[in-house]
Amino acid sequence: MIPEGMGVWPRRRALSSGDRTAILFRGRETTYAELADRVDRLAAALQARGVRRGDRVAYLGNNHPSFVETLFAAGLVGAIFVPLNTRLSIAELAYMLGDAGATVLVSTTPLEPQASAASAGLGVRRIVVDSPEEGDPVSVAADAEDFEQVLAGAPEASAPLPEVTLDDPAVIIYTSGTTGRSKGAVLSHGNLTWNAINVLADYDLVSSDRALMVSPLFHVASLGMGCLPVFVKGATLLLEERFVPGEALRTIERERATAISGVPTTFQMMIDAPEWGATDISSLRLMTCGGSPVPARVREAYEERGLHFSGGYGMTESSPGITMLPPQHAVARAGSAGLAHFFTRFRIRGAEGVAAQPGEKGEIEAAGPNVFVGYWDDADATRDAFTEDGWLRTGDVGHVDEAGFLY
Repeated sequence: MIPEGMGVWPRRRALSSGDRTAILFRGRETTYAELADRVDRLAAALQARGVRRGDRVAYLGNNHPSFVETLFAAGLVGAIFVPLNTRLSIAELAYMLGDAGATVLVSTTPLEPQASAASAGLGVRRIVVDSPEEGDPVSVAADAEDFEQVLAGAPEASAPLPEVTLDDPAVIIYTSGTTGRSKGAVLSHGNLTWNAINVLADYDLVSSDRALMVSPLFHVASLGMGCLPVFVKGATLLLEERFVPGEALRTIERERATAISGVPTTFQMMIDAPEWGATDISSLRLMTCGGSPVPARVREAYEERGLHFSGGYGMTESSPGITMLPPQHAVARAGSAGLAHFFTRFRIRGAEGVAAQPGEKGEIEAAGPNVFVGYWDDADATRDAFTEDGWLRTGDVGHVDEAGFLY
């Protein structure tokens, strides 16, 4: 049985385009063939450590190729990947590890103190990626294994792979918790696959693209909109550990980046950087931005250099894309969140549950194959998240104009 889930993506890419660069990180290129080999070995190592279908494998670290490798390896063995926000407190991290029931935690060395403290007493097996930043030495606890040694010592052949379908849970991403404890949004392999298909249907991403990723991969927008579609298409991910405006501009020029995704603050900090005027960014052709409308000053600065934004609206529970604003409408529809993604629908529910008319405000509701399974171990919250006819209740207020653009 060949699994249908995301775990097989590197294998399939290795067959068709194995010599193409999948990831560029710190000047080192990883081809799709190399990525597939590392994912296979990590999957075998996870199985050898008792990870089985449905188990949870967590990750805590700044952007690093091991994030991608752990995501795909977990999917290959039917486990559920749990990316953790590096900006959270130890108490918050400990809650999420305990709530998810993680059995393995992969972390990078800069986050090793937090990983060690947050997992204390939870019976979590820890694997540490040696990824020093700025040359600072980090002491790794004796109860942790080294990531590269784990891969090197992986069994020659993994145990039989479980059947993984598009309906199986792939990822648990914890929400911001603005109304209390964070909830774990469960996204299936199908949710993330269809979201990637939406991106490919609505944006002009091609296999020759070199997509710069400066936003943290633990965020659903970075993962769903900026990262996973790259691997479906067989393009190259230019991965940066963190966002530094000047360095991002230099990377665009040096590596001839063709695509970049971020939030308005990302692009504002780039135009405010000293390097802005002297850096060649002419290779860029695709710029996606979400979170809020792009301020006029920022939009105009890029338009002066021949670039236009593709905006959008979404949320963790929709993997995340619900709408997108095509760049050709960025000026005329400034402030709009755009049109529904190709395989996704939205509607505005007005007063007393009646469908709102154009211009009338109401709650935004969404439906489609990218809408999440539900909240981890929380049947009440899951039930409250959907309408009686199965549409996701976003909790956001909006309206559409006569042409169907969402505001």
